[in-house]
Amino acid sequence: MTWNKASTNYEVYKQEFMQRKTDLYSEGWKFIYTDVSKNPHNTAYAVVSENSEIIKYGLLLSPSSVFTAEAYAITEAIQWITSSKGKYVICTDSLATVTAIRNTSNSSPLISEIRDKLIDSRNKIKVMCIPGHCGIPGNELADKEAKNATLSPCIYVRTNESNDILRFVVNFSKLKAKAEWYTYDNRYRLVNPELRKAVYPSTCSIPEIKIFTRLRLGHTILTHQHILDRNITPGCRLCNGPTNSVEHILNICPTFRHIRRDYVESSPSKLLKEPSTANIKEIYNFISRAKLKHLI
Repeated sequence: MTWNKASTNYEVYKQEFMQRKTDLYSEGWKFIYTDVSKNPHNTAYAVVSENSEIIKYGLLLSPSSVFTAEAYAITEAIQWITSSKGKYVICTDSLATVTAIRNTSNSSPLISEIRDKLIDSRNKIKVMCIPGHCGIPGNELADKEAKNATLSPCIYVRTNESNDILRFVVNFSKLKAKAEWYTYDNRYRLVNPELRKAVYPSTCSIPEIKIFTRLRLGHTILTHQHILDRNITPGCRLCNGPTNSVEHILNICPTFRHIRRDYVESSPSKLLKEPSTANIKEIYNFISRAKLKHLI
């Protein structure tokens, strides 16, 4: 039987776990618990016994994910059980880790190691997924000790999970690119100062998004045709002004003063910063009324 965690009282989970625990107790199984904690600087894990004994705790390198830490905690629990008498159930609140262990196509070195050891010790070790933060004493203690470990002097352990390394490299590259972005002197940096990838709403049509995107990038027929024609940079051919840019067309060009009066935003180019449904449709409406769609 399964329950929706958002709509199920914690006591239901707790009672179901206690019933399952009682059944396994009668078969001679003992219980240990694992949990992890992550902050901007550290990723920590803890393994505790049902008698509130702290079996193991430590720190993983900061790029390590919560998933990796959960898996590493289980490997530490398995190692402790292997050298101990009796048979044990490892309780974890990480459904993702348990699912990965059961998925034989998951080739993560850490997960594969856990799977192999569980197969070799099938009569001595079980792994049970339990709900977190539901008042189960062992889980609460493991959570507390993992949080304490992030603040305590600990020996770092090394893991070789490629996904963690890849995630670290990608994030580092993004931060580096963002830092360099702030130094660039171009109009698109003013439109997109945070260097965020634009996500366009499905409520807008392709023509609306196309107009918005071209204006956002600043590359339009009206402003760049002279480059293709290899002509001297022209001024505004609509008002004969000295400049010819998206900002001039939307904010300044007197030709469209009567259209601009109907907009709450006195500088319509500011709408290009956020690709929301309202902004995209307002820009499209402006260009349509100005009869410039064929020049964008």
